[in-house]
Amino acid sequence: MDEEVPKIKPNFINTMVTKYNDSQEHAEKIADDFIQVFMDAANYGFSINHSMAYSYIGYISTWLRYYYPLEWCTAAFQIWEGKQEKLNRVVKFAKSKGISLKPFKFGKSKSNYYMDKQNKSIYEGTASIKGVSTKAGDELYLISDKPNKKFTDLLMDIYDNSQVVIKNILYSPKALYNKFNESELKEIDLIVKNESDKVKVQEPQGFAITSKDMINLILLNYFSDFGSPKKLKLVYEKFHKTYKPKNKRFVGKSQKYHECLEYEESLSNEDYPLITTLQNEYRLLGRCLTTNSEIPANYAFITSLVIRSNKVIVGLYSIKHGREVKGFISKKSFKLNSISEGDLITVERTSMRPKNILKDGHWQKSKTDKELWIDSLVRKG
Repeated sequence: MDEEVPKIKPNFINTMVTKYNDSQEHAEKIADDFIQVFMDAANYGFSINHSMAYSYIGYISTWLRYYYPLEWCTAAFQIWEGKQEKLNRVVKFAKSKGISLKPFKFGKSKSNYYMDKQNKSIYEGTASIKGVSTKAGDELYLISDKPNKKFTDLLMDIYDNSQVVIKNILYSPKALYNKFNESELKEIDLIVKNESDKVKVQEPQGFAITSKDMINLILLNYFSDFGSPKKLKLVYEKFHKTYKPKNKRFVGKSQKYHECLEYEESLSNEDYPLITTLQNEYRLLGRCLTTNSEIPANYAFITSLVIRSNKVIVGLYSIKHGREVKGFISKKSFKLNSISEGDLITVERTSMRPKNILKDGHWQKSKTDKELWIDSLVRKG
């Protein structure tokens, strides 16, 4: 530093004067300011043990980003969760690499972001859902590879995953109920009651998945492979009320299991109305997910309302395009239509009006900035 820094100033001044026709006085002033910045940075400089480690981390991260973009983006989403500016850059980079971002889904998601390498996708984690425990997504992922065609069978894996050993053959409760008839199950119950070694019951593995976890995940279509949220909620409530895992008699539990299966098969796959789906999404996520290209472009869901003295700021989610925009409506229109957060509306007429800006202590119309105004709307339902 003592040798090199003194050389910088005269060389800098000479270049500014001869090459850029600057004055000697001005060039010297710039040089002094520049040298001070340089010295401050040099005095603050990392020690070798710090700077070398930092350099290695930067190099490794860059290498991973280039050669393993899917893995890098997945990690970045987890590390920078809540830092929207950084996440926006990750989203942009992911899309440039053909990586698709998808909402949480049973069999694909964990509690945090998780990647599907085969389909070059990243699935959102369940931990971002209000009212869902941090471990629920991980525990559900552990049992997602079991071949369940019915939602009732999945509920059995979650709530009654004990095991029964008969003649050295291992049965899950649902396998037991499907293999043995009522009289055979009564006989097995009698053997268990007499504590015979012919039948051994292994205690179930405990899961931390609560009823609230399941209901919220169902409402967000997490279990879409098994049916619609409305159908699955009814199945879950029936199972939760009817089937008692702690019951000691297999014959009784078998009857309740088959009762739940029959109930599931009797239900149609009818779903909730669109507005209910959007309300559930916004309540549990703080944003909407559902899109429908067949919905008219002027259909919108109200996500927020901020009432000001002379206008109302409204957040609108476009169902057709899957985007949220901010607009303004007059107080008169707000009162006339009696709109609230969570309402579905059709936007009949809009306009772009100059934005009011404060300049020199006075409010005036901007000549460049404009605002979206909803001039006419109709509340649905």
